[in-house]
Amino acid sequence: MVNATEMYSKLAERFSAAGSASFVKILEAMTTLEEANLMLSLPATCQQLAAKFSLDEAGLAARLEDMVSRGLILRGAEGGYANHKNITSLHHAALGLVPPEMRPRIYPLWSKFFYTDWRKILVDNWELRLDTRGWSTHRVVPARKALMASQNIQPEQVLWYEDMVEILKRAKRILIGPCGCRIAWGQCDSPLEVCLHLDYEGHHNKRASQIELSFEEALTRMDAAEEVGLVHVPLNTTQGDHFCNCCDDCCMVLNSLIHYGKVHKILAPSRYRAVIDEERCSGCQICIERCKFDVIEMRKPEGSKKMKAYIIDEHCMGCGLCIFKCARKAMALELVRPPEHIPTVPKFEVTVVRRGSEKEA
Repeated sequence: MVNATEMYSKLAERFSAAGSASFVKILEAMTTLEEANLMLSLPATCQQLAAKFSLDEAGLAARLEDMVSRGLILRGAEGGYANHKNITSLHHAALGLVPPEMRPRIYPLWSKFFYTDWRKILVDNWELRLDTRGWSTHRVVPARKALMASQNIQPEQVLWYEDMVEILKRAKRILIGPCGCRIAWGQCDSPLEVCLHLDYEGHHNKRASQIELSFEEALTRMDAAEEVGLVHVPLNTTQGDHFCNCCDDCCMVLNSLIHYGKVHKILAPSRYRAVIDEERCSGCQICIERCKFDVIEMRKPEGSKKMKAYIIDEHCMGCGLCIFKCARKAMALELVRPPEHIPTVPKFEVTVVRRGSEKEA
């Protein structure tokens, strides 16, 4: 008979977190021993699980649906159930559904796991994917307002999958949910309801923590995210359907990469970069305050009496958050990379380490 410690440790292994005591504590807090045992047997149908464990099928069905409603597992095709494919998916689904009375216990466990183990797990996997597959896991999408403020960029130069308006227009359903990172870590006061999921095929199962938005409502949310300085970050493919809106205080992508000094290596920039008109620049430094990537510094140009903003070109990620807040209109985006910069592979291809591997973080 497998004891509780062994069972939770085996379940942690399923989520590529072998040896993480802090993740085991999360599993212990969020699932009963019986639920953990069921999760170890997934994917499976209710009928298969009932036969395996000699359980009443009706009662088991109710329990499985309860686990779905708590974000612990997924309802699959043909009445089956499956685990989340990685910790990130579990985190996004379950954190927003934790009952209020349990949050003081659950959220600190996730926070401890993030700062002790998870950031390293994430970065190591992203770096391995980049080294073995040749492309980054995530990319930056430029702010819509930055593209609008860049008169040198022609509309026909902007690809639909780097234009938030076109991205939203093409979705059959637009779903938004709470940012699990910001909820659990609580390191900033940025908006919470900003995790965007776009259903291009019309058959995505809405999570209990998500709400459906109209195009206009979603665009308003994305504009608000840009205003407060959040970076649009989807998977690095033309087919990405999940968009994080990231701060550098809490976001599992930005915070992890910045902490380990890997953001410029591992995160794919947009096809654009920021440029500055020194004559117009007043030296107000608002752009420096809004930059997440330490790309802008103050320098005194030759012949100038004033310090001006200067962009380190090779480090600019092309997010555009500095552009549209420049009161002097001294900044713009310029196109510096070809369409081929963004992979056209299926999203599954950017979330596995190598062909035939299911290892994800």
